[in-house]
Amino acid sequence: DSLITINSNEKSNKPDDFPDEEKLNSLPPNPDAEALNSIRRVLSNSFEGICRPFKVRFEQVLLSETGVRGTGVVTIWKLANLIDFYVNVSLSNHLHPDAPLYKALKDCKDSAMKQFYHLIKEIADELLTHPPSPPSSLSPPHAVHEAMNRLVDIMSTYDTSFVPQLENNPSSFSTTLSSSSSSSSSASSSSSSSSLSSLSSSSSSSSSSSSLSLSREKHFEPVLSSMLDPLLQMCNLSATRLPPADMAVYLINCLSVIQNAILPYSFSGKRVEMINAQIEAHMDTLVEEETSNILINCGLAEKLSILKYRDSQGPLSQVAGMEARSLIPPLRHFESSVFETGTLVMSQCDRVIQESLRTLAKNNVTKLIGSAYATLYYAIIDPNNQYNSPLNILHYNPDQFALLLGLNNNNNNPSMTTTMSTWNLVNNYSGYSSSGSSSSSSSGGGGGGGSGNYYYTSGQNGSQQYSSSRTSSTRLT
Repeated sequence: DSLITINSNEKSNKPDDFPDEEKLNSLPPNPDAEALNSIRRVLSNSFEGICRPFKVRFEQVLLSETGVRGTGVVTIWKLANLIDFYVNVSLSNHLHPDAPLYKALKDCKDSAMKQFYHLIKEIADELLTHPPSPPSSLSPPHAVHEAMNRLVDIMSTYDTSFVPQLENNPSSFSTTLSSSSSSSSSASSSSSSSSLSSLSSSSSSSSSSSSLSLSREKHFEPVLSSMLDPLLQMCNLSATRLPPADMAVYLINCLSVIQNAILPYSFSGKRVEMINAQIEAHMDTLVEEETSNILINCGLAEKLSILKYRDSQGPLSQVAGMEARSLIPPLRHFESSVFETGTLVMSQCDRVIQESLRTLAKNNVTKLIGSAYATLYYAIIDPNNQYNSPLNILHYNPDQFALLLGLNNNNNNPSMTTTMSTWNLVNNYSGYSSSGSSSSSSSGGGGGGGSGNYYYTSGQNGSQQYSSSRTSSTRLT
């Protein structure tokens, strides 16, 4: 107000007292348009003198921040948001659209965003040109943490700004102020009227909030893409030379850090879902690789492979490599490894940093191991396969072995739910009918194969059960 000076000639043609903002907000629905335009012209002319020095100073600040890429990106983003607030929220209702200051501020904002994306591209190019090597621990490299700290600062600034409202209603900030003033003056109205008004306002607010959330997400998506896409690509490049299991662990760790950083912000919903889908895919790979390594190390992978692909139609006990003397050593080794540690040793799963993901991966591996053991168990106890004293080969039935592995302890834990893609691995192992009846043998089993293949799977609410299937595929072996 102190910058506005009205000469005597103008004052003689207008009311003695120009309306201030509070009086303007209380004007009738159709105020004097000529009076409002006069005020805007006076303000526009009054601020014209500061445009050039402001732009010069702003360009100096941009230039100084450009040399510091890390913190400079955040500072330039904050400057752009501040200018955006004045252009689209604060001054939009008070200056003429053609006002020199209005145009100068828009130019400054455009310059800031241009410089912002330029710095982001420089950082991205450097990451992709020289991707960091994964640490021996397979934890996210320093570049990931640094990039996420930068992104969190930017998202935090955006989260607390009024700028997203400009997409739907540029005057929403002024409307909020005027409605706040209006609600204070109407506080003495009747209680019943206030209640109805409150319910209506609540419903309108919920709808507006949902619309605003979508607007914010759409408005911020270009920034999120420019920063996250190169970072995700860098993680993939740095993992290319790792073995499959190590690659899965490394990418899970990187993706979980990225996901946890952006999760608190409502305008990152789609990105969170995309990253979550990638984590699930790498979790499936990790579970496959870990299960395969355990079965190979104890010698059971070879037995399951023979069981799956044998051409002979005779008893399984007469197939090379499936004799009782060949089965006992790997089974004893497998049992002792579980007894000695109280659980299965999963060196790869143990390197997953996030506890919930680590627990889920280990539980899924354990379930698949239980499936493999159940498949082998029913093949050995099948009388058609002619094993003498099969219980001397196998010390535990599938239920006992599941208990030994600790599967029953996790039935009611919601975090133990496995993904469908992981459960497809259950079909990796062929099983044989446990009934041993001659009728099932003659119904198309062939060589004691039985009428169906049994495997260990998960029932509703996480309960374990045995199911049968005529076909199965293999990936592990």
